[in-house]
Amino acid sequence: MKFSVVLIARNESKTVPRLINSLSEFLTRGGEIILLDTGSTDNTAQVARDLGCKVHEVGDKFRIKIDAKLARDINKKYIAGKDEPIMKKGDSLFDYASARNYAAALATNDMVAMPDCDEIYTKLDLDKINKIIEDGAQQLEYQFVFSHDAEGKPVIQFLHCKFYNRIAMKWVGVIHEILSGEARRQYLDESIIKLEHYQNVETNRNGYLTGLALDFFNNPDNDRNAHYFGRELMYRNRFQS
Repeated sequence: MKFSVVLIARNESKTVPRLINSLSEFLTRGGEIILLDTGSTDNTAQVARDLGCKVHEVGDKFRIKIDAKLARDINKKYIAGKDEPIMKKGDSLFDYASARNYAAALATNDMVAMPDCDEIYTKLDLDKINKIIEDGAQQLEYQFVFSHDAEGKPVIQFLHCKFYNRIAMKWVGVIHEILSGEARRQYLDESIIKLEHYQNVETNRNGYLTGLALDFFNNPDNDRNAHYFGRELMYRNRFQS
């Protein structure tokens, strides 16, 4: 295989088997799956090992602790009226970009596919993908189904590109992270690759607003950060802020 599959996981014992099952041919043909366990309290790590993954357990290595000054500065800057504070001393955030970059560095191949654990590949033409990588592609763009209706039909679908060369590109952003860098990108249609998302409703997403606030505080000129932070404030009825 000309690429590795790299995962970051925390308490994903229910979703990992479904994803790995969609990669059965990849594993049978000698493909490498790296799973970085970031402090699971269930048996995610053992489930992944039993399914053929190379597991690295790092605990809280990528958690950012919020001190009193940072919490005070962010609340002062972004909280208006009677809205509740966004963060307080002792809060912690998971640094997604740092974890992804660390996990990618553990792979044997420079080309890595990095799906989330609540996603599955419904198409993965290994021979064509290997050939495209051999021909010099550094980032693959493909169809991603974000959500489905009650009958399992795609409702929201868009282009996705978390299949990349780790030398050419790096992840940035504590949360709502994106790839940054210059790479030779190639689009692959649904006959070659397709990734579908089935959200794990048990996943704790309480740190989302806090992470967006920290990212925007550290990068106030980033319009993407501003958009998602403002949108999340609106979703949570913090209209004055």
